[in-house]
Amino acid sequence: MENAIPQELVLEEATLVRIQDGRGLVVRAIEGALWLTQESDLRDIELSAGQSFRIERNGLTLLHAMQRSRIVIDVHTAAPATHGLPVQQKRRYVTVAKPAGILA
Repeated sequence: MENAIPQELVLEEATLVRIQDGRGLVVRAIEGALWLTQESDLRDIELSAGQSFRIERNGLTLLHAMQRSRIVIDVHTAAPATHGLPVQQKRRYVTVAKPAGILA
């Protein structure tokens, strides 16, 4: 069974989001600014309000809120590459870490 991923997240500045095996997920910045990087990818991707990025590979993807941000992680637009093979759902894990100094 697929892990439930929130449709929308509000991230305080310096919040870190870890996405494991998120290939095909779309991260949309509704408000704020994010830094995104993918495992084994030398690029740094910055998203501002109104921009989106489709995660291109499995492994670890990190999102860092450079300021208070509101994002959507869209699982419904995920389109796995099947190359004619049966699709096997892969579990995806999303972990949100609060910035230091913020209490629950």
